[in-house]
Amino acid sequence: MKPKDVRILGRLPVYQTISNYLVTPLVGIIPWPYPLSPAENEVTRIFRVPLGWLADPANHETRLKPLPGHHSPVPVVYFHPYEGEVLWGASARFSLALIDALKNPG
Repeated sequence: MKPKDVRILGRLPVYQTISNYLVTPLVGIIPWPYPLSPAENEVTRIFRVPLGWLADPANHETRLKPLPGHHSPVPVVYFHPYEGEVLWGASARFSLALIDALKNPG
């Protein structure tokens, strides 16, 4: 993706992932359709899920996930499958933060 093709709208809160990364999600707009090319070392595939579906609380749940080296399980958000794809973990949390920001601007 070319940086000049992205119009940044804002940023979401900083998150610390369970793998101990600090991530600042940015929200932007790209022209659509757009030829997406995932970085193979970061992304297995690209899929789309409608915001309306993601915004429905019936479509996600938080589960406790045991992690090696941790004394207690950590809460992880999992969306139910949408067209065979499952959004979970940090991406799911970022999606919920975006939905919250859209519902409660400012």
